[in-house]
Amino acid sequence: LRRVEALQRHSSMADPEECRLVISRLGRQELWQEAVAFLEEMRTKSSTAVWSALISALERAAQWEKALHALKEARESAVQPDAAACSAAISACGKGMMWAHACA
Repeated sequence: LRRVEALQRHSSMADPEECRLVISRLGRQELWQEAVAFLEEMRTKSSTAVWSALISALERAAQWEKALHALKEARESAVQPDAAACSAAISACGKGMMWAHACA
């Protein structure tokens, strides 16, 4: 978490790949709330890979509503979600037994 705090303090120096790595690590540690907060703070550094990492973190935590919301936010921020992001969102819906949303 120290690395996250350091990147947040020096957000102008962080690049999208660093942001993706931080979000991926937070996701692996099941710290999805921290991953969401990190992306919100580092939004100017967002990229397809960053959004994909966040949606994967949400999928891992079975946060299907938040995964779908993140997918929508990515599109609204002019980032085209990749296949990994879409697959993670579908998987999150499956984990939440929300198959109708997965097919939408």
